[in-house]
Amino acid sequence: MNAKVETQFLNTTAYSQLNQQQAQEILEKAQNYAAENELDFTGSLTPQEAWQLF
Repeated sequence: MNAKVETQFLNTTAYSQLNQQQAQEILEKAQNYAAENELDFTGSLTPQEAWQLF
């Protein structure tokens, strides 16, 4: 049952395929956030952004 819920979740329009430019914009936003907040890692993604890039 759990796998079925996850499959339905991933098939929503919010997680549709990205083009290269959209993916690059998400990554740049994450890198800028990390630089502005002096984080010890390359970037920070929201769960939604991570799924979009997946």
